[in-house]
Amino acid sequence: MLSPSDHADLYTIEQSPAIKKKQIGEELEILIEKLQLLQLILIHNDLNDVEKQDEKESVVKRLSRVKK
Repeated sequence: MLSPSDHADLYTIEQSPAIKKKQIGEELEILIEKLQLLQLILIHNDLNDVEKQDEKESVVKRLSRVKK
């Protein structure tokens, strides 16, 4: 079990403002990178959806020409 003085030592080591700011900055950088990757994935998916829609429209146009 940790004594109150142990808790105080842990606080000064782990949560000093400079260290905390650095940790937060690093975590923010990681989150920004993850968001950028998600954005790229969404853009890629949107482009695929557009291509699929274009293909469907093309097939429908060809089918309508064949039926005539």
